[in-house]
Amino acid sequence: MLSALRNDMRVLTLDLNMRLNTACLGNVAFANFLMEVGTKPQEVVQLPSEIRKCQDLNEMLSAVYPQLNASRSVYTYLGVDKMCEDDEIDRNITNRYPNEYLNSLDPPGLPPFKLELKVRSPIILLRNIALKDGLCNGTRMMVVRCAARIIELIQPTEMLKLLGTADFE
Repeated sequence: MLSALRNDMRVLTLDLNMRLNTACLGNVAFANFLMEVGTKPQEVVQLPSEIRKCQDLNEMLSAVYPQLNASRSVYTYLGVDKMCEDDEIDRNITNRYPNEYLNSLDPPGLPPFKLELKVRSPIILLRNIALKDGLCNGTRMMVVRCAARIIELIQPTEMLKLLGTADFE
């Protein structure tokens, strides 16, 4: 049985890649390359020479973020390192699991026990912090400064605005 709305529907196709700014000549060539991919049956795609394969994750990170290879100090943040020792908790439970074992656990949805960061490292927020300010799950940020209990972050677009190196609407 067909819906009554079926006659009023039409199929839309996406044929313009909005992520590529066609005002730049370098982007126009890449946009044309992307538009041609997948249009011919039994097609073998020849990647441009500037795109290279990476053998492992470290090589890929070095290629995508070359500034991360610069010798910068690593800041280490540790989580809580022992179980709570309230009088109301059974002492046998606190002695059952050594702190080293608890610190080695990395359950999904919780931050790691040991977090190592460098200044200018890219990170992604995993929690909604301030929705009105755009600090929500999936927001890309960059480490600006690390202190004992504070990590100062900035969105890369905000940094570009401060430097005046990009056009913004």
